[in-house]
Amino acid sequence: MNFLAIPSFLGITWMTFVLARVHDRNDSERLRLWVGGLLLIVLEGLSRILYYQPGMPSLVHRLAHVVALDAYFLAGIVFLRSSAIKKSRYATGRWYLLLIALPHVVLLTIYGLVLPQASLYFACALVGLVGAPLVAVAFRKALPEAIAQALVWAIVLAGLYSSRRLGVYLSLASIYGITAFAFAFRLNRNSRGRWVVAASFAMWSVCFMIHPWIAEHHAAWAPILDQVWDLQRYLVTFGVLIYSLEERVAVNEYAALHDALTGLANRTLFESRLRNALARSRRRQTRVLLLSLDMSGFKQVNDTFGHAAGDALLKQVAQRLGNTTRETDTVARLGGDEFSVILEDVDNGLSSSSRPDAVNVRCEALVRKVRGLIEDTPFVLPTRDGARSAGLQVAVGTAIFPDDADTAEELYVISDESMYRDKTRLRHEESLTSFAI
Repeated sequence: MNFLAIPSFLGITWMTFVLARVHDRNDSERLRLWVGGLLLIVLEGLSRILYYQPGMPSLVHRLAHVVALDAYFLAGIVFLRSSAIKKSRYATGRWYLLLIALPHVVLLTIYGLVLPQASLYFACALVGLVGAPLVAVAFRKALPEAIAQALVWAIVLAGLYSSRRLGVYLSLASIYGITAFAFAFRLNRNSRGRWVVAASFAMWSVCFMIHPWIAEHHAAWAPILDQVWDLQRYLVTFGVLIYSLEERVAVNEYAALHDALTGLANRTLFESRLRNALARSRRRQTRVLLLSLDMSGFKQVNDTFGHAAGDALLKQVAQRLGNTTRETDTVARLGGDEFSVILEDVDNGLSSSSRPDAVNVRCEALVRKVRGLIEDTPFVLPTRDGARSAGLQVAVGTAIFPDDADTAEELYVISDESMYRDKTRLRHEESLTSFAI
């Protein structure tokens, strides 16, 4: 038995197990693909141990070689898929990748079974040379993608003219080289883990390229190459762990600062944004308008149509508010049907001689705009009986910094009290309407 391969196999298996335990069903598709790719690497390691086991039957020996080679290539495909899973011009669909991979897998299988007919190798390469660009065109990929697919198979075909081993290993080198490029340029630019993974895949690709040359001309160097081979597998796994942990931290930080239902800022982020807005306002000598909003009629929607309709209503309110504010402003959901909006530089463009009257006029216009967003267009709600429409009224409270208060806490209290006065007004108007009817 090849005992030297066992520690490496156990190490990669353990690190894959750790990554599998780190992620849960709510994690990203990318992390699940990474676990799948590492499981294929584990399968390759197990097959390699069987491949080097002396005294194995010829058929078992060949099948172990086939599984090792195919697992290597399919792991590269899975990792490539993980580099761009969102809908974008970089996205690589699973069916596209499977069709692109098929000729490579057939070539690796032929080599692993040690089939002697040279025509099989060249026929497979020619199918890839013609078929891969056609698949790229059929899936509406960009012209450079089709050219790249043809170039990969042209390199493999050229390698086959030198030796079967060189052509096969150039096939493996191509997928890992492309994956290294994809990880370097598609993942989060602020991640440290992506550079570890990209460098490891690039090293893997180089190992595949030089393996035939070392095996044929410098066999004494093979143990060194084996150590490098094991090293880059660890580096890939380590880089994936770093990136996945960075991703988990980012998700947790986002969840801690945003409302789970609407995606708006929650109370914690709102309070931080408000303090920062006032600090900027002091430096610029500008004004900040704080709006406190309470949806009148939300309870009736919940009681009549159910909580699913109420959740849909809150999401639509959040979308309307978010679509009409600037990137520098903040829309927050503080709980239930209570929202708050921070509008910075509301006196921008106003002459100093026209303040504060002009500021009040502009703020009143902004309040009317917010009322119109909520009250003028009914909301469409999903119910068991089909879509229903529902109207809302909104109670709005206002406070202007620094005119009404000088601190974030005082500003919020004033805005909240103003909102409750407006809420009382709405209730009074509703009671008068009911009495008149």
